[in-house]
Amino acid sequence: DVIFKSQWLSDTDPSPGTWFSAGIDAYKAFTSNGRTVATATVQLYEWCVDDRVRKPGVLSGTDECKLIPKGSKLNFLVSGDGRFNIMVGHTELPFGLEVPVATNETVRSLLTPRDTGMKLDWGTGVNGTIDGWSYEATLTRGSGFEWENQSPDGESPWVFSGRVGTATDRQGFLPTPGQGFSAFKGKILTPGGLSDRWRIAYDRIGYRGPIGYMAQLTVGDTDGRQVTNGFLEINTNSPDERWVAYAQLKSFNEEFQTGWERSQTWAFGVRTQLTRTAILSSQLA
Repeated sequence: DVIFKSQWLSDTDPSPGTWFSAGIDAYKAFTSNGRTVATATVQLYEWCVDDRVRKPGVLSGTDECKLIPKGSKLNFLVSGDGRFNIMVGHTELPFGLEVPVATNETVRSLLTPRDTGMKLDWGTGVNGTIDGWSYEATLTRGSGFEWENQSPDGESPWVFSGRVGTATDRQGFLPTPGQGFSAFKGKILTPGGLSDRWRIAYDRIGYRGPIGYMAQLTVGDTDGRQVTNGFLEINTNSPDERWVAYAQLKSFNEEFQTGWERSQTWAFGVRTQLTRTAILSSQLA
C-alpha cells in the first residue's frame, strides 16, 4: 500500500501548522515446502512539518522532513502453528489498547506515548496464540525511532513490554471485542535523559449494537512518582462502517512532592471512508 496523509491544525490550536507524511506499507510471507516460515512488515514514511511546534520528537525543527522507519520487522514462525514466533526489528510495543486498535497514520490517539513514553522501539520478542489467547513480549532498545544511544550520561536505555489478551486476527479501527493485561518496565530515552518507569494495565473493548466502548486503566511509577492514568472511548458507526464517530476522555494523574497533579482531556472525532482508497478524518480536542 502507498499511504498519503496531511494533518492540519487550526490557528486556535497551541501549535498550528501542517504535518504531511507519505510512505509505503508492505507485507511479505516467506514459504518453504509449502509452509510459511516467516513474515516481513515494512512501513517506511517521509514525515514533513511546516511551521509545526507540536510534532513527533524524532523531528527536531519546526520546518523539517525526515525518513522514518515505523513498524518494520521480521516474524519467524518457529512452531509452525502460530503458538510460538520470534520477532526482530522496529515494532510497536505490546501494551494496552495499542495492540488491538489501529491508530497508524490517523488523528485518533490513545494513552500512548504520554503514559509509557514511547510507542515504537528497536528490539526483539516472542509472540503467539494459544487456546484463544494471544501473547507478546518484547525486549527493546528504549530509544524509540533512534537506534543510537543519545543519553547525556551515556547510560543505556532499555524496555521490557508484554501483553496477554483475547486473540484477534488483526488490528482494526473498530477491533473485535476482548480484553488484555499488560506490563511495562524500563529506562526510556527522553530529551532530558533517561526516565525510569513501570506500568501495569488492563484494557477492554465491547459493543452493544452500534455503540462500542474502549477502556484502559494504567497504574505505575515514573522516576519515583506514582501514576494512575485512564482512557475511555465511546464510538458508533454506520452498518457498513463507512463512517465512525467517537468521543474520548483521557485522565492523567501523577503524584509530586507538592501533591497530585491531574489533567483531563476530551476529544471528538469522525472518520469517513470516501472511497476504497481515500479516508477523511477530523478531530476536535
